[in-house]
Amino acid sequence: MVQIISLDRNRKADRKRFIKLPYEIYRQDKHWVPPLIIAEHDRLSNKEPFYGHADAQLFMAKRDGRDVGRIAAIHNRQHNEVYHDKIGFFGFFECENDSAAAQALFEAAADWIRKRGLDTLRGPFNPSINHPLGLLISGEPGPPMVEVTYNPLYYQELLTSSGFGKCIDWLAYNMNITNPETFNRLEKLAGRVEAKERVTTRTIDMKNFKQEVQIIKDIFNEAWEKNWGYLPITEKEIDFMAADLKMLVDPGLVRFVYVDGKPAGLLVVLLNINEILIKLGGRLFPLGIFKLLFGRSRIKSIRLFMMGVTKQYRHLGLETVLYYHSLKYAISRGYRTCENSLLLENNPMVIRASKFMGGEEYRRYRIFDRYVGNGKKKAEKRK
Repeated sequence: MVQIISLDRNRKADRKRFIKLPYEIYRQDKHWVPPLIIAEHDRLSNKEPFYGHADAQLFMAKRDGRDVGRIAAIHNRQHNEVYHDKIGFFGFFECENDSAAAQALFEAAADWIRKRGLDTLRGPFNPSINHPLGLLISGEPGPPMVEVTYNPLYYQELLTSSGFGKCIDWLAYNMNITNPETFNRLEKLAGRVEAKERVTTRTIDMKNFKQEVQIIKDIFNEAWEKNWGYLPITEKEIDFMAADLKMLVDPGLVRFVYVDGKPAGLLVVLLNINEILIKLGGRLFPLGIFKLLFGRSRIKSIRLFMMGVTKQYRHLGLETVLYYHSLKYAISRGYRTCENSLLLENNPMVIRASKFMGGEEYRRYRIFDRYVGNGKKKAEKRK
């Protein structure tokens, strides 16, 4: 019989129990990358600024005296204020191939959000749109890229058998950045754009990191405003995120583009630090920190994490300037492959750009939802 237990994310012992479960589920999975335990504690605790405008409840599923599944039910008040709907979220879902345990977890999460006046359960978000999200549903085998989710493919069946349906898909494109044809195409196009004297570009200045992060925040909140599920990122959230991502950055792979001296767009590429983390077992100490610091120079894969141009300067070809200079630098540094992710399936412009650079879809992630209200579901427009 499955037993559902509520955990308190503000108690370190409860967080530790919650964090420990994936190590059992993925014990035989050579592709799983154990997240840093210290980072997982931070993501679940009030150190994470997200919880300044959200609540979350952790649940564990237990069978025969053993933990077999987990989930977080999430009430993101900011989302419902922005979109004027009644969406509750779930995240951090992990479970053995046990449909009864999975259904019990989803029912616990549904009951928790229902008591808060919400009528739809959507996820996975870990814990929000501005964090790793989605369920891997198809694609090539292999370890995930940095800050991308990973799960056994049977998870999809656990969700669908619990009444969840597709909400929206996110795509990952794999690109071979050493292809000379791609480089030559971009060089030609970027040259035409840069021939206009009003267009300039530069890399991030790590000596003035705080000021640079503010520019990133301003561009993000304008360039991503119309994207599905967009939520404005707060000062505290961007500072917290930037501190985490700082160690994943090669400064030559974070680039701004300006028009008439005004910030118009940015591109952020992250080092795929998972090449190192997969060997650390989630622990930085005693030796992990040294492997992390000294292994960075041997990383060969990167992830195109963020690229956007503000509304005022779109259709000027600024994306090609960002792509070209970042690609040129990446080649000079010996990087070999790049994943462009996650791309919304309903964003043809970024998909077209990925294909233009020789990319091919190689993994797909899905957001699921399920109506859990007490009344009859009304027709709704996806947001």
